[in-house]
Amino acid sequence: MSKLGVFLNDTGKAIYKRLSDHCSQNNVLFSIDDIMISNLAFWLMVQWDCSADYEKEEGFIQKTKSGYGQVSPKYAMMVKAQEMVAKLSPPFGITPGDRAKIFAGMKQEKKKGFNLKAK
Repeated sequence: MSKLGVFLNDTGKAIYKRLSDHCSQNNVLFSIDDIMISNLAFWLMVQWDCSADYEKEEGFIQKTKSGYGQVSPKYAMMVKAQEMVAKLSPPFGITPGDRAKIFAGMKQEKKKGFNLKAK
């Protein structure tokens, strides 16, 4: 992870390790993927940390000085994190559906093979 993960806290580093292990086990990891995996780990970390704060606070609605309720900034960050995770995760096969697409593509490539004979 070297300098790529400097923005990750302990939770983010644990998420990064699990993502990296998952991708390595499924043979969908290339050296350049460290960048995207650390980015995905960051957004999962943000989502995790924001949702953990939900229990400590009065939910995600905060009252303004005038008494109106508004969505808290932490909730907005959690929603943004969910959007980013949804965008970044498919190539790494995080969900069963994404894994099925990846492995189906791998099987197709394997079936095609390489034709080394000139036509």
